[in-house]
Amino acid sequence: MISIFDFLGFSIRQYAVTTCSRKYKTLTKPSLESQKKHRKAISEKLRHLTAAKQEEVIEALNPLIKGWSNYFRSGVSSKVFNDMNSYMFKKTWKWCRWRHPKKGLRWIKDKYFRRYKGNNWRFATSDKCRLALHSETHIKRHVKIQGTRTPYDGDFQYWSKRLKKKSPSIHDLAERCI
Repeated sequence: MISIFDFLGFSIRQYAVTTCSRKYKTLTKPSLESQKKHRKAISEKLRHLTAAKQEEVIEALNPLIKGWSNYFRSGVSSKVFNDMNSYMFKKTWKWCRWRHPKKGLRWIKDKYFRRYKGNNWRFATSDKCRLALHSETHIKRHVKIQGTRTPYDGDFQYWSKRLKKKSPSIHDLAERCI
């Protein structure tokens, strides 16, 4: 039995599993609708920036890419991020070819794409201004709070580790939870 629904841009699916103690596994990833909206926003932004410089295009697209990726980084988004990277490459390549219809493909590649961390096809300028990749956003899973623990139960060691601090005071914990 698979239950599927979309909520806040996420596609939430629950699969029956026999290999673990729970009888189901829940996966969330960006819904197809949110992927389409993101692609449309990128396309429209590039359409408005047809005569802009490469730096302006990068500065306009980076907030879109980083914001969307950060919103969906808590789900099972790695494959979707790679698909979005492929889409971004196709759109930026098309943008480059539109700007220089009489130039060769090698010239276009040398002008607009640079080598960065083993990737020869990174849309970037010579002064290190580069287009963000969706897959550069690290997936961050939600970690459940154990059992019935609260910041008020006196287990400061657990909460200091969870909050990534060495030794929070009672006052600091109380402020965070209110």
